[in-house]
Amino acid sequence: MLNKIYWQIPGRVIVTEYAGSVSVEDLRDGGETMVQLMSIKGQEPFVHAIIDTSKRANPDDHSLIEETNIAAVQQTLLAYPYAGWTVIIDPSSGRFNRWVRKLTGHAKQARYHICSNLEDAISFLSQQDTTLTSTS
Repeated sequence: MLNKIYWQIPGRVIVTEYAGSVSVEDLRDGGETMVQLMSIKGQEPFVHAIIDTSKRANPDDHSLIEETNIAAVQQTLLAYPYAGWTVIIDPSSGRFNRWVRKLTGHAKQARYHICSNLEDAISFLSQQDTTLTSTS
């Protein structure tokens, strides 16, 4: 379930943290909440979303980071006109799996990335969007 939502970088990077039992429906609902907040406080050129699933009850269940489920969550986020990258924090996903999904995400123009912690997520976003360094 959704545990916390906050701006990591005000108006530019929004984070949802999930804990306990987490479903794809929970992620979609969290995405709708993110879009509402992005519509109120989001700033151009892009607003990036970080979905932190690291505190979920079953870290060995990788269904949340399957490409079809990521696409379902992104569909909600992409309703926002300045939607940027979606970064999923999943420390239990293997390095190889993240690499394959990253390439697939790029190839399909899906603009998502999977990483292991918040620091890596912010570092990745700063590399992808150089305007973040001027706002943080």
